[in-house]
Amino acid sequence: GEFDIGMQKEVSEEIVSKLGFDTERGRLDVSAHPFTSGMSSKDVRVTSRYRTDEWYQGLAAMIHEGGHAIYEQSLGDSATTIDTALSMGTHESQSLFWERHVGLSKPFWEFATPKLKSKFPDVFDDKTSSEDIYGAVNAVSPSLIRVEADELTYPLHVILRYNIEKDVIGGKLEVDGIPDRWKADMKSMLDVDVPDD
Repeated sequence: GEFDIGMQKEVSEEIVSKLGFDTERGRLDVSAHPFTSGMSSKDVRVTSRYRTDEWYQGLAAMIHEGGHAIYEQSLGDSATTIDTALSMGTHESQSLFWERHVGLSKPFWEFATPKLKSKFPDVFDDKTSSEDIYGAVNAVSPSLIRVEADELTYPLHVILRYNIEKDVIGGKLEVDGIPDRWKADMKSMLDVDVPDD
């Protein structure tokens, strides 16, 4: 189908706000790569990227980044350590909780499907059920792109990167060997052919 970016942004904003993002204390925008930036708990900015040929990656990214933002907005306002993010690990756990555990669940799609139907009635018609969408977003299909990976292969992307970084830092892999190692590991771990660097 064809998915208007403005409509995708609207449905993403509606969903992330229902999950707990406070639009009075932050912004939701569009950028080339999704990210969250918190100036304080009262100024948290979130972006996502959207494509007109599919709808899910933009929404999933907004939910993920919204998880970061909800965590940031939940911190206190003092300058003390207690009111700062605990760690990047904690931060990522919050974003992945919303994206993966909530956003891939059946109850979530029972909630979100009517919102998609209202914005894209030509694609999500009366025959499209929340079960259909739940099945589609949980399909396993290896990908070149980590942030677009499914629930099963996402951890393999992380392991692949960790192993390469560990070997570079440990002196077992030269920087100029990374592309060949990347291609080999993508093939052996994910059965994905890397077309070019």
